[in-house]
Amino acid sequence: MRWGTFSVSRIRQYVQVRLGLFPIVHGDCDIAPSASFSCVTNLSLGHHVYIGPHSFVEAKGGITIDDGVVISARVTILSSTHNYESLESIPYGGEDILRSVRIERGAWICYGALILPGVTIGEGAIVGAGAVVTKPIAPGNIVGGNPAQVIGTRRGEAWRGLLDNELYRLKKKGTAMPTSS
Repeated sequence: MRWGTFSVSRIRQYVQVRLGLFPIVHGDCDIAPSASFSCVTNLSLGHHVYIGPHSFVEAKGGITIDDGVVISARVTILSSTHNYESLESIPYGGEDILRSVRIERGAWICYGALILPGVTIGEGAIVGAGAVVTKPIAPGNIVGGNPAQVIGTRRGEAWRGLLDNELYRLKKKGTAMPTSS
């Protein structure tokens, strides 16, 4: 391994993988150094994934992020919640409710979105800035608001061809993603 060719964030990721603090990250992923993670042993990352600055990924219930996904800055993804109906204590019981999250190929999660437990975001879907996603999003849908609702769809079928040919944003040469907020 030639350390001179690695950035500080890549060295940090390498050390975290070696210590078991982070899952294996493919060399083709770009994860902002300020992004934070919880329960990384339950996190699965595809190829050509971008995770932006100050994002938080809590994978206690399991999170799968497929190839070509772009997660913008300050996004929060949660895969567990609390049982507020518990008779054990108030405001909620001590038992976590675990519900996996999946973000499928080529999806784009925009700035400040919140993805709640149990959600699947379909291929090529777009989650608008600040949206709160509480239910599954169909492939190609564009959602926004709180709670997130469909506000549009991708036009035509050309986007499916881009997915089929793996023409992901991060995969294209010369198109580096921003690394600062």
